[in-house]
Amino acid sequence: MDWKNEIIGLPLNVIILEDSSTDFELISEQLRSAGFALNINHAYNRDEFISLLSNGNCCDIILSDFNLPGFDAFEALEISKKLRPDTPFICISGSIGEEIAIEILKNGAVDYVLKDRPNRLPFAVKRALDEQKEKSALKLAEEELKRNEAKFRTLTENIPDIIVRFDKNLRHIYINPAIEKITGIRKEHFIGKTNEDLNMPMELVSIWNEKMNYVFQTGEQRIYEFDFETNDSTHSFLSMLVPEFSEDGAVHTLLCVTRDITDRKRIENDLRKSEERLRDIIFSSADWVWEVDKEGRYTFSSQKVKELLVASEKEILGKTPFDFMPEEEAKRVSEIFAGVVTKREAIVDLENWNIGKNGELICLLTNGRPILNEVGELIGYRGIDKNITERKLSEQELIKAKERAEESDRLKSAFLANMSHEIRTPMNGILGFAGLLKNSDLSGEQQQEYIRIIEKSGERMLNIINDIVSISKIESGIVDVRLSDTNINSQMQHVYDSLVFDADSKGINLSCVCEAADNEVIVRTDSEKINGILTNLVKNAIKYTFTVKVEYGYTAKDDLIEFYVKDTGIGIPKERQDAIFERFIQADIVDKMARQGAGLGLAISKAYVEMLGGKIWVESEEGVGSLFSFTLPRNQVH
Repeated sequence: MDWKNEIIGLPLNVIILEDSSTDFELISEQLRSAGFALNINHAYNRDEFISLLSNGNCCDIILSDFNLPGFDAFEALEISKKLRPDTPFICISGSIGEEIAIEILKNGAVDYVLKDRPNRLPFAVKRALDEQKEKSALKLAEEELKRNEAKFRTLTENIPDIIVRFDKNLRHIYINPAIEKITGIRKEHFIGKTNEDLNMPMELVSIWNEKMNYVFQTGEQRIYEFDFETNDSTHSFLSMLVPEFSEDGAVHTLLCVTRDITDRKRIENDLRKSEERLRDIIFSSADWVWEVDKEGRYTFSSQKVKELLVASEKEILGKTPFDFMPEEEAKRVSEIFAGVVTKREAIVDLENWNIGKNGELICLLTNGRPILNEVGELIGYRGIDKNITERKLSEQELIKAKERAEESDRLKSAFLANMSHEIRTPMNGILGFAGLLKNSDLSGEQQQEYIRIIEKSGERMLNIINDIVSISKIESGIVDVRLSDTNINSQMQHVYDSLVFDADSKGINLSCVCEAADNEVIVRTDSEKINGILTNLVKNAIKYTFTVKVEYGYTAKDDLIEFYVKDTGIGIPKERQDAIFERFIQADIVDKMARQGAGLGLAISKAYVEMLGGKIWVESEEGVGSLFSFTLPRNQVH
């Protein structure tokens, strides 16, 4: 039987205490025959034995004869227990009796073997080694347990948490010193007492007992949070109830670890209040608060978005700002955002136009700051959008007003220059020919010609003054509308009679077309203003026509009358057709000095048409001619 590897896997260190060399050899051979690899030290007497045990040599087992020179196995066993208390001791003798054998076993020997039965020795050695191995393992475990218990006691004695053990009767069987710091009561006061014995509040006792009984019955852990009045104030605690099982699997004790979470609860309450305040601020803010990830997808939105875009705060999540912008604006803003993300910069006063809730464009002013994670990586942006649509529209209106004012100043300057020319020309005619009339050598025919020129210049001067007075009244809002029954045909004829001479003098065929009978076109309107409108339009047509024909007339419809004045003159450029109805503007402002007139006729006509409830427009082509049209409510008189 080979026990070499089975026992220790290494040579067996043996001390054999034997004064007989023959018996020493027999013992050694018996062990080697059994397969033991041996490292043997031989001691003949007491001194040699003590020396071997004292010099620090490794020794796995001691085999000792009973009768030795000057001492016996009992004394050898005592020496062994003193110097090598953990080394197994086997007594080997040829004359030992049963009583002595029992006595030596009682004193600590692990076994005894008779020399006349040497074949039993290997078994005794193996059993002794196995027992020693078990004892060593048990000793190590006990030492580890002691160390762990010391660590646990050090921990529990110094930990700020309260640690309590309860038995099945819910009595305190252990409690650490932390209870004294929290309650001011010495820990010994709790030992052996229940919560009822400690006069805790019955409501708290009832809940505690219920939870502890549950753990004892089920073996499940329980966590319980509660408030308790200590020696200074009311504190909040968090307790964990942990079952401790016995060998039969039943819960025999219960460990309770209680932590003071007063500060944590206070921080949580402060944080909750802060979050509530922040939420109230966000949701009462006039601005839209949002968060986006680094791709620009919304991860948070305040409810203000409902007043701005066609989406609620939940519907907008996962979408981007660019989803709510016109295509070109989305492209522009997305490029800006990509650049900001690349540089991890803040978004500062970014104006952007969005499709608003009612389908109208709204302008938002965006400001945002980058959000970084714990390692400094960009994960998104947080910011606000302010609705600045009214401000932007006001700015645009101011710009337009500024442009209109600048244009008005330019036009007024041109107008004044034109007026200077327009007034000087007839005045020169009046004064010049009036001076010539003083010459007594003039013939009668010459005098009449000079008088005619003076009258024509005076009429021209009067027309200029009338236009200036009219536009001034319109600007001041003091023009009255005087309604009366008016025969449209008579008005048309009156204009013809007053302007046909001017047309004939330029070789122009002036024609008036009245399509209805007199009784069909008697309407209630302001006859003077109709006369002024038609006169201005026909005069302009004659003035700017250098061909053969000017025609004006009307078409009577059910609820309105549509007038027209058509010429074959120079025409009006497309880009100037809207502007000609503005004050002081002629179709060709650069060449206006070549024309007669103050540039007020069409502005006056437009104002009169609108006062009478109609509208005026022009269709024209350069070099072909123009067609001016305007409408007036019919307001027919029956």
